[in-house]
Amino acid sequence: MATGKVSFAAHIEGLDLKQVDAGSCDPSVKKISIQTENETTLAIDFELLDVFSTQDAISVVGPLIESLISKVSYEFDCPIGEPRFTGMSLPTDASGSHHQVLGETVCLNDLVADTLKPNEKKREKLKRSLELPLAETDAYLSLYRFCIGQKDPLARFLSFYHLVHIIAADEQESQISVDRAIAQIEPNVEWTVKPNTRGKKLETKFTRLRNEIAHRRPGKTLEETRQEIEENVDALRGIAKKLVYQKFEIG
Repeated sequence: MATGKVSFAAHIEGLDLKQVDAGSCDPSVKKISIQTENETTLAIDFELLDVFSTQDAISVVGPLIESLISKVSYEFDCPIGEPRFTGMSLPTDASGSHHQVLGETVCLNDLVADTLKPNEKKREKLKRSLELPLAETDAYLSLYRFCIGQKDPLARFLSFYHLVHIIAADEQESQISVDRAIAQIEPNVEWTVKPNTRGKKLETKFTRLRNEIAHRRPGKTLEETRQEIEENVDALRGIAKKLVYQKFEIG
């Protein structure tokens, strides 16, 4: 069999990942290799079998690349930008004696951040995840990657709240379902009385903060709400990740 390679790169924050080699459920993919380079670049290489045209190569790797980087972002809680094509080398025939080469230079911004260095156990877990077939639940990983990539704490908080809403909400009682899901993950979550409601309805602090942004609430300035959101955004991220885990890894 003749082998070829298609390469991508994506801007990444806070991960120093040694090379992980994984197989694939697609018979046209012999191996997927993924690692960080220069602390700011996630490099992804697909080794292909008997793929001879650019169109066929993209049709093979195109459906895989988004799921792949979303799994890395979810597994290690690191923001990852959109993947960009960096090069391709394909055999011209089954002998593999000649190749056609295409390339593109990718310039990525430098980044200074605390860097996670996954151990062998973590890399092996990632390898197993990469080898799973595509599934509908991969959409949650893509959303998680979007949320964690938001730079502003307020945008990140609202994005994670939206993710929890998508996973948990009943259309008829939206925020009640969200709060039930939050409490299921965090039983000791703080509850407060929802203003201007009969029967003293309660809401979690995460829903309260979301509503303080979306609606005018008496006795609270926007700056006070923003400061409290900054203090709680990591806790909401943790809750969202556990809910994604239930969907993605437990099913």
